[in-house]
Amino acid sequence: MRDPDMMVTPPEARKLFEESTLFDLQQAYLLHEAYRRQYTDESGNQEWEDTRLLSFLYYIGRIQGIREERYRRRKAHSMRGRGSAQN
Repeated sequence: MRDPDMMVTPPEARKLFEESTLFDLQQAYLLHEAYRRQYTDESGNQEWEDTRLLSFLYYIGRIQGIREERYRRRKAHSMRGRGSAQN
């Protein structure tokens, strides 16, 4: 299975970050704490740790987006079914 292409470029990410909310910050903090408790490396290589954390957050965001899209499709599908039953 091939990895998906990047759909958000680094310049776009910088722009999008300007619109982030306190809720986004809180969620990121909770994820960071979960990562830190489980996966922090004692190597002392901060760049490696930062990259691993970003990878952790990126992958979680990707899965979140997939799940949101599946939910949206299921909801739309169930609403279509209701509309035809009422006619």
